[in-house]
Amino acid sequence: MSVPLVKIKTRFCSVTPLCLHGADKNQAELRLPSIKGALRYWYRAACPDFSEKTDSGITKEELLFGGTRGKAGQSAFLMRLAKKEDIKIVRDQYNRKCFSGIKFELEFLLRPNLGNDIKPDWRGLLTSIWLLGHLGGLGSKSRKGYGTIALESWSAEESEEIQRLINDFSIAHEAKSSRELEEIQAIMDDFPIAHEAESFEEWEEKLRTGWENIVEEGYLSEKPEHTVLNNNSSLYIREEKKVKEAGEKREVKDTKDALGNGLALIKQFRSENQKEGMIFGAPLRMRGESIIPKDYNRLPSLIWLRAFQVGNQYYSAFLFLTAPFPELQTEIRKGKGKKNKVYKNYPVNQNDAVRLFKAKLKANNYRRICGHE
Repeated sequence: MSVPLVKIKTRFCSVTPLCLHGADKNQAELRLPSIKGALRYWYRAACPDFSEKTDSGITKEELLFGGTRGKAGQSAFLMRLAKKEDIKIVRDQYNRKCFSGIKFELEFLLRPNLGNDIKPDWRGLLTSIWLLGHLGGLGSKSRKGYGTIALESWSAEESEEIQRLINDFSIAHEAKSSRELEEIQAIMDDFPIAHEAESFEEWEEKLRTGWENIVEEGYLSEKPEHTVLNNNSSLYIREEKKVKEAGEKREVKDTKDALGNGLALIKQFRSENQKEGMIFGAPLRMRGESIIPKDYNRLPSLIWLRAFQVGNQYYSAFLFLTAPFPELQTEIRKGKGKKNKVYKNYPVNQNDAVRLFKAKLKANNYRRICGHE
């Protein structure tokens, strides 16, 4: 007996300008490979056993997302860009074309588990979708707040249309999708959508519920090998009511203000604390020298600037994920060519730097709403 497959329907909107491009860098383009790559990033960040091998010899990540190694093959789901709306193109500070306020729908078709006793990690997939739509972003400068997207809605249903196509090619599978549909819907209940909230208090509660349901099952290591969301991670958001009470003339009305507030704070922190400011990324180039990672070309920012929308109000926020921090060194240039460069160690204490920036956030009316102090 064959039954319909499960389809997950999601709807996203961009909160800040989304700078995503294909081969033509002069044209903004929503690219499914980029979205899938972002989902894979959040899957690794939230699912501690992603690299655990299954009985078939491939990892849980490869079983879910596919891969090129050995027997990995195709992913356990298909993605489809179902709809795009409110397409408005703007230019960012680098004169690149970006989407502004775009809404788009993504569909995830869960493949039948044909002859395979190992079930893909559907909870991990839903976790990565939720994280992308609540904490993540797409495109360039996403750690500086650009490309922030919000998950507006999601639902799961059985796809009769796809099943009819499968029947045309005489491909049958066991009657498992009804059970999988119930399982998917139960998992969704663990992750409420914050964007649906009608008040900041409701938004905060929904976000914290999803966060805690992920972290309680997540990484316990204090020194992970890659960026993770765990008990040492946290989210700080700017209290607009407190800012207004403190005498600021107006509330933040749009994303430009929200990002501007956060970027100004980063710039001020880096100018006051050069060493500790390296948590916002390297290389840092100055006249005659650069501060660079010892074994890498670059170090991405350990702290993500975000802009959240609750109703018609926008909020500036900072996301602290738990990530490895490489050794840094100063590259001193004494002339042209590699032979005229001298390298010296540049020690930075990651934990002290993070604590110092959190203290600055608190002094500027930010407070922790999720995670570790």
